[in-house]
Amino acid sequence: MDGYPSGHGKELAEFLKPITIVNGFSGGMKEGTHANGAGCLAAQLIKHFKKDIGGIYIEQPNCKDAGQEYEYHITVNDGQITVTVKSSSYDQSCKKIIFKGKSINI
Repeated sequence: MDGYPSGHGKELAEFLKPITIVNGFSGGMKEGTHANGAGCLAAQLIKHFKKDIGGIYIEQPNCKDAGQEYEYHITVNDGQITVTVKSSSYDQSCKKIIFKGKSINI
């Protein structure tokens, strides 16, 4: 899998599109359509995408250089999911926001 928005970005948007963030859950809610807060969403995301060694990594929020070309930052505020996609220069000296908004628009 590449990290390009046309590849991973599209897959991420498709994963996030049906998910509603809730605070507490009932029997009718299930994985893939609901997440019980940001932590539950993060766990579902890892389960969905991480299938083998490599490809997908989780880095500390303050990590400056892990050799990545694209970074996907997912935030949850007031039940709304926002995705910020950053593109990095070769030497990681500059990170440019190339997308910020609802995940369905990646």
